[in-house]
Amino acid sequence: DLHSFPTRRSSDLHIARYLPQFRMHDPWVTREMQVRDLLLHNSGLREGAGDLMFWPEPNLFTRADVIAGLAHLKPAHSFRSHYDYDNLMYVVAGEVAAAAAGTSYEALVQRELFEPLQMSRCQVGKWQRDVVGNVAQPHMRDGDSNVVIRKDDATIPVSTSAAAGGIRCSLDDMLKWMSMWLDADSQWLSPAQRQAVWAPHMPMPLSARQRRWDGSRFNAYGYGWRLSDVDGVLRVAHTGTLAGMYSAVTLLPEKKNGGFVFMINGEGSEARIVLNEVLVKLFTAPGERRRVADYAAELARERQQQPQESTPPALARTLPTAATLARQLGIYQDPWFGEVAICERDGAIDFTAAKSPRLTGMVMQAGERLLVDWRDDSIDAEAWLDFSPPANGAAMALRMSKVDPEADFSYDYEDLAFTRVGDCSMKPQVDALMRDYTGDVPGASVLVLRDGEPLVRASYGMADMEAHVPATATTNYRLASVSKQFTAASILLLAEDGRLELDDRVRKWLPSLPKAAEPVTIRHLLTHTSGLIDYEDVIPETLYGDRKSVV
Repeated sequence: DLHSFPTRRSSDLHIARYLPQFRMHDPWVTREMQVRDLLLHNSGLREGAGDLMFWPEPNLFTRADVIAGLAHLKPAHSFRSHYDYDNLMYVVAGEVAAAAAGTSYEALVQRELFEPLQMSRCQVGKWQRDVVGNVAQPHMRDGDSNVVIRKDDATIPVSTSAAAGGIRCSLDDMLKWMSMWLDADSQWLSPAQRQAVWAPHMPMPLSARQRRWDGSRFNAYGYGWRLSDVDGVLRVAHTGTLAGMYSAVTLLPEKKNGGFVFMINGEGSEARIVLNEVLVKLFTAPGERRRVADYAAELARERQQQPQESTPPALARTLPTAATLARQLGIYQDPWFGEVAICERDGAIDFTAAKSPRLTGMVMQAGERLLVDWRDDSIDAEAWLDFSPPANGAAMALRMSKVDPEADFSYDYEDLAFTRVGDCSMKPQVDALMRDYTGDVPGASVLVLRDGEPLVRASYGMADMEAHVPATATTNYRLASVSKQFTAASILLLAEDGRLELDDRVRKWLPSLPKAAEPVTIRHLLTHTSGLIDYEDVIPETLYGDRKSVV
């Protein structure tokens, strides 16, 4: 019964019961983390850790990648000691729920939430944009106008981040959602569970603005809700942020079950702050009536008072040459983010992330440092590149950080630790060769070695188009007749141990073979010289065309 999941009892169960592959960086935390912890932002990871596996979308990371990547993300705090907003754990929570329900996260949400609550336009998983119709597109400011960014394709794919931020709903849907929470007599969720959801499980920092604007005395996180007081009134709320999309839901159960929701498909960060404040004051302090302009002016003053060191440096930028960066060029690998290529292309030095296609840009010299200027204008967080020269036989290392320290925390460059694993000599040529295998098409994985070391290790396209699973270095392929190498190696190992001879007659080991096989040796089997006809010669072309069953 998913209406009671997670209950007090089941939410205290350890995650390995549902996801045996789950690992955190610290084995003790792996053992001790419970399902309830996934919902409380108390994992010890820094704010937004690992978010580059989600955003910018689209990218090629899967939920299996997210779970595997957790083991490589080093904590910033001890477990359960500190609140830091964490999207990864909500994706893990979605997979736990799916495993407990015996279905996918998407099917679970559709069955247990959307259908019972009649939220008919809410979408999760794979769906058709034009069938649903009237789907808001994100926008950003470009001078004095607004332009669409990251426009939806006709088919919306399954989102890896669905459980953390991938659901879409209309205003009418959200009315039904809010009404259910405000209706104490609703049978959709038991009173005990409602109390657990809105209980303050994890203390949150209380900002100076909350104290000044709202007179707040507490701030905490429940299960998927933020809890605080405004003018002595309980507020149960949450916000949502994506590029060009801002949302807010606020419930005020002590004010005649009031509340509000709004969704913005433009650059609305400060608009959301001001709208939230003006609307909540209509309930908690109706006589105050501070205007939108008053709050907006105060935000402007806050910006002016920010420390100067938070402002991105305005340094002159130049294009470095391949000659000046000869030691830094190459293919780099991070344990959870995968490969990036820093290679010359069309006279410039390009930074290209293998599994995050939007993270492509030009390497620029800015003063004494190098940075990446992303080609996609919607990515507003440039990154410093800091190389560590090899020492004591170690490979060149690369660390990254935000040029603007105040940029969105989801650009968690600081969690990346790259090591150089190859050079650039063949990667562009292989990419060009594999162009037809890129995108939403059947894919391919390519490995090129030089001196026993990987020179190119790249994957393209989809391992499973129906499930939208990208091909990666860990994708398993059917080897077909390449399997014969494994068989031959097994025989040679037995020969090396003296357990058989290559010139043994096959009937010595398989006496049930017909007498006609008497002259045939193991060596004949391995070299296709047994005397049997080539089976391909007797397969009618009309049966298989150009395809062979085993080649």
